Order: sequence, then structure tokens, then C-alpha cells
Amino acid sequence: MCKKILIISTMLLAACSNETGQLQQQKKELQTEIKTINEKISDEKTKNISNNNTLSALNKELEMNNGNSSSVSNENYADYFNTYTQAMTDAFSEYSAIDTKAAELKEDPVTEEQLKAIQTKVTDASETFNEQLKDKTIPQSYSDIHSQITSADKEFVSGMNKVVKAYTQSDQPLFDEGSAELNEGINKIDHIQFQ
Repeated sequence: MCKKILIISTMLLAACSNETGQLQQQKKELQTEIKTINEKISDEKTKNISNNNTLSALNKELEMNNGNSSSVSNENYADYFNTYTQAMTDAFSEYSAIDTKAAELKEDPVTEEQLKAIQTKVTDASETFNEQLKDKTIPQSYSDIHSQITSADKEFVSGMNKVVKAYTQSDQPLFDEGSAELNEGINKIDHIQFQ
């Protein structure tokens, strides 16, 4: 009888030991699966964060491009400034070509029309530049420069208006005052310190 109990015990132990081995194997497989799933979850979280950051950046860029943003990017400000200076350069190149003739204050309809056309170009460039920046926050890196540009712009517009008025009225002191303002505006632009 003892032998039978011993044989049955051995068989039970062998069966339990075999089940324990299978359970250990299943445990390892489950742990591996859990680790793989956790890695996938972590990767998906990282992708989600990356996608949200990209989406946020694209929305901000879209707002800026659509003009809905209350701030101006450095790149956009530089573009606006370059367009403004090119328009002013063109206008003052034309003015330079007739400056001596205009200073004579002779009632020449061609010179008067040229002056008025230049005045329109100066005014349009000024209004366009200012409209693009209206109610916008200027980038910190351009804030000092912007105040210098604004000051020069006022000199350009005022000076050109005085030159045209002086020419039509043959008013030499007003013409000289307008010319001085134009030169002051040019000097301000020439002395802008870019940092």
C-alpha cells in the first residue's frame, strides 16, 4: 500500500511539476507580450505628442499666413521691410532724376506730374507697410529698428507732400523744408543699426 501511495504521490508531483513548467512558460510569454504592448503604447504616445506639436505649429503658421495672428514673424517683417525699402528706393531714384529741375520751381506740367507720381508711390509704400503691421506685435528683434523706420517714414511722406505743394505754389522755403525732411528720412534709414 505504501508503494501505491508513493507511486501516486510521484505521479502527482510529476503532473504538478509539469503544470508548473507550463505555467512558468505561459508567465514568460505573457510578460513578453505585456512588455511589447507597453512599448507600442509608449511609441504611440510619443507619436501623438509629436503630431500635436506639429499640428499646433502648423495652426500658428496658418494664422500668421491668413493674417489672423496678432504678431508678425521675423521672416514676414523682413519681407515687409524689404518691399517697403525697394518701393522707396524706386521712388527716390525717380525723384533724384528730377530733383534739380524741381528745385527751380518753374511751372512745368511734366515735372509737376512726375512729382505727384513720386508722391503717390511714397504714400502707397508707406500705407502698405503700415497696414501690413497694423494691430500686430512687432518681433522683439525688430522693435528698435521699427521705431527708426516709422520715424523715417513720417519724414518721407511729410517731405514729399511739402515738395509737391511747394512746387505747385512756387514756394522756395517750403520746398527747402520738404527737401530737408526727405534727406533726414534717408539719413535715418541709412543709419539703422541691424543687430
